[in-house]
Amino acid sequence: MERSVESFLNKKRDYWPRLYLLKNSEVLNLLSASHSTVSEVLNEVIHKVFNASKIDISEEEDARIKGFIGTDGENLAFRNVLLTTRSNIEVVLEGITKAMQNSVHLSITEAFNSLLSESGTYPNTGEIKQTNEPRPSSRHSLRNSKVMSN
Repeated sequence: MERSVESFLNKKRDYWPRLYLLKNSEVLNLLSASHSTVSEVLNEVIHKVFNASKIDISEEEDARIKGFIGTDGENLAFRNVLLTTRSNIEVVLEGITKAMQNSVHLSITEAFNSLLSESGTYPNTGEIKQTNEPRPSSRHSLRNSKVMSN
């Protein structure tokens, strides 16, 4: 019987490899959680599989997962995807992974595009903005940095 349980857990772990970071008892606890207790069980082990102290889950009946709350208190809100906890737990965990990756990717893209638009080029075109302010040449910047270091 132990072998069949071990085989079952390994199939779940093969589907979502971060389950290898959990003890067998923790995986079994996750898999056996009911809809009403899945948020509590997830929050007990989430710090072992993600760099988060807890999952931000709505208090509504459908229990939508809204994001992560980090160990430092910072919140990562999922952008385009809200996941329900009514699915199999390994599917929910994979969905959380994809939502996290998507949210971080969109945040980085927005920050990069904002930086480009502020730095004198338009995002995605490479065209230089026409401004009245003189832009320092790269030679001038290099010369000043050498003088300051001496």
